[in-house]
Amino acid sequence: MGDSLLAGVRQCAARSIKSTDCRSVGSRGGNILDSNWNPTNAADSGTLEEIERMTSQSKPVMLYFSQAKQEPERIDLDQLAKLRSFKAKTCNKALIENFTSPTEFKEKLAKQLEMQVRSLAQKRAKTLRRPQGRP
Repeated sequence: MGDSLLAGVRQCAARSIKSTDCRSVGSRGGNILDSNWNPTNAADSGTLEEIERMTSQSKPVMLYFSQAKQEPERIDLDQLAKLRSFKAKTCNKALIENFTSPTEFKEKLAKQLEMQVRSLAQKRAKTLRRPQGRP
């Protein structure tokens, strides 16, 4: 894969991260089951439903959880239990990373995006080299 494509991935990740308020990402403390999310018929939230749909289709899923310090009295133990259950159920089907700062998040995201692009490019190259009529 060309270096220019990888440089483009890194630039895209950097722009995306700059446009994201990382403080708001970290302020949830990894609470994926935010009370603002609405349950669906299939999951506790539309976001969880989408993640489950993507993993069931073997599509790449990358999830990042903030490990920012939280005041103990602000932790919702029911939500924490749901989060732990979700992580355990999803860990074999998706990339799950933790971060403690916006800088660490940026570094991990850029690295994992680069790896995903390389992997997808390799799969595409194999498909293009495969003789017609063969699976």
